[in-house]
Amino acid sequence: MIIEINYLTVVIIGAILSAFAGALWAIGRTFLQQYGTLVSSQLEAVQDAEAKAAEEIKDRLDRLEADHSARILDMARQISALEDVSAKALTHKDLEDLYGKINATSGDVREMKGELKLINTNLHMILNRIAERGMT
Repeated sequence: MIIEINYLTVVIIGAILSAFAGALWAIGRTFLQQYGTLVSSQLEAVQDAEAKAAEEIKDRLDRLEADHSARILDMARQISALEDVSAKALTHKDLEDLYGKINATSGDVREMKGELKLINTNLHMILNRIAERGMT
């Protein structure tokens, strides 16, 4: 069997192959366009979701920052109030001075008590003598 390939056969085979290649190119181009559209829509959806998530995170951080700022201001007020109270509180030196004054006063009271007992004894002795001898 002898196969003759002439110019017309080559042209027809070339045309068929060229048409087949063109059809493959057209189908591939269509699929790539559809895939590109699909990827673009998915990318937009992902970007929208990321933007929404970023906005929610920003809002949450803003709320946390405001809450922490309010708490810090409240703590600063409390610390200021405590500093004012502690500035007026008694110190160890104040208590030492107070105990010293109390001890000195206690000593003075004991001394006065002793003197009053002595005066009372003297007064009783004078009254006894007056009672024994009379007023003369």
